[in-house]
Amino acid sequence: MKKSMIPLAALLCAVTASAFEVKDVEVSGAQTGNVLRGTLYLPEGTNQRPLIIASHELGSDSQRPWWVHYAEHWAEKGFAVLTFDFAGGGNRSRSDGKTTDMSVMTEAEDLERMLREAQTWDFVDTTRIVLVGGSQGGGVSTIVAARHPGKIVAQVLLYPAFHLPDNLRTLYPDKNKLPETDGRNGMITIGRKYILDMYDHDYDNDMKAYAGPVLIVHGDEDKVVPIEVSKRAVGVFPDARMHTIKGAGHVFLTDEGQAEFLRVADEFLQEVIQ
Repeated sequence: MKKSMIPLAALLCAVTASAFEVKDVEVSGAQTGNVLRGTLYLPEGTNQRPLIIASHELGSDSQRPWWVHYAEHWAEKGFAVLTFDFAGGGNRSRSDGKTTDMSVMTEAEDLERMLREAQTWDFVDTTRIVLVGGSQGGGVSTIVAARHPGKIVAQVLLYPAFHLPDNLRTLYPDKNKLPETDGRNGMITIGRKYILDMYDHDYDNDMKAYAGPVLIVHGDEDKVVPIEVSKRAVGVFPDARMHTIKGAGHVFLTDEGQAEFLRVADEFLQEVIQ
């Protein structure tokens, strides 16, 4: 594995002797005006490859060990994998932007920007693009898949936070009395925009609008997103299945939990990626 920094325009299948190469990616021109920074894991060879675009959790980033592990694993399987940091998505984000300007909807715009850019890369098979998202990133992935159902062949969602609108309405019962900023979640300080953008949102509409196959993986000891959220979502998506990891909490931190997730995800991807 070799790491290099190159301009986005030069991302044209540089090949090394290793199984895959790691490249830093920088995308400008998002609607927010922020520069988005990420990492491309590119398998060797000149053929077009299926692409996985991964979206991290609230307050997290694409350099967390589990996201690096998943990306390297899928690159070894022959997928091009794009991970990136949402603008303002976490305190260690490499992308521009403040956490107080971030919301699920700005993250959806970020993901759409990365999707548009990736569709121009000549090594990507644009008929085989998969969105993978964890927690809030799972909700973001579903919103974008619903907006572009013909461009996304499948989704893999880890402990997706589809309960966020309900939580916001519970935390802030009066929509007319919202704070300008709030740091009570203990991870990052959010702004009023974060609350407003999702206050009246209905994820059911996004789920119903995406008819492609969906895999949801959730730990049965998740204290952040109750597993019942995913059990319900399976019945709302037109084509979804669920796998429960026993003993796992929010984010699969153990080697055993990550291995089980990858085994199930690989089986799903092998089935849906022709």
